[in-house]
Amino acid sequence: MTLVQRARRWEFSVPIDVEDDLGRHRGLTQNLGVGGIFVATGQPGRPGDRVTLRFALPGLSEPLLVEAEVRWIREPGQSKQPGGPGMGLKFAKLSMHAAATIDAFLRSRARAE
Repeated sequence: MTLVQRARRWEFSVPIDVEDDLGRHRGLTQNLGVGGIFVATGQPGRPGDRVTLRFALPGLSEPLLVEAEVRWIREPGQSKQPGGPGMGLKFAKLSMHAAATIDAFLRSRARAE
């Protein structure tokens, strides 16, 4: 039997722009990990949808632009976690810059803990 450790997610709350086939809307990040992000939004996509994300990490002068895939959604009242409805996103395309920036940010959070 092989045990797979799930990647750690860090609480992280900043405004995020989500662009999909229906246009652009605003959400709020709830957590961030190496492979994805949760976005609290009243306009979650459907699993399998592709979206483009634009968000800033502390210390960056320019926001990151990242492509992601909706993996799951949380309906209103579905969870006792704060933040209400939203969607879990898996990063689909990360530039080398975005991947390195996210990795450095997460490593700094891990060291601070």
